[in-house]
Amino acid sequence: PSYNTSPPSHRTTTTASNTTNDDDDDDSLTNPGPEPITSATARMNGLEDVVNLIFSDRFGGGTGLYSGELDEWGRPHGQGTMTYDSGKKFKGSWNNGGPNAAEYQ
Repeated sequence: PSYNTSPPSHRTTTTASNTTNDDDDDDSLTNPGPEPITSATARMNGLEDVVNLIFSDRFGGGTGLYSGELDEWGRPHGQGTMTYDSGKKFKGSWNNGGPNAAEYQ
């Protein structure tokens, strides 16, 4: 698959209580919808949750799109779902970019 990895044109700051954008009319970073983003873009914009993060896990699941919580480095961390390019799916807890081994199938 081909993914757009262009950085956003404005900054977003996300906190547990609110989100502020330099451009208040565009909430594409907090709700990116179908347009995939990279870990670098998520980290650069301080995102804590994403939809369609381009990611490759280190446990051999492969590359795919992740939706869920992130750590400060833009890696899956907390609850989330990864849909691999192969069609395989993992839904559960993540720790520093890897799926919880007890839940991984």
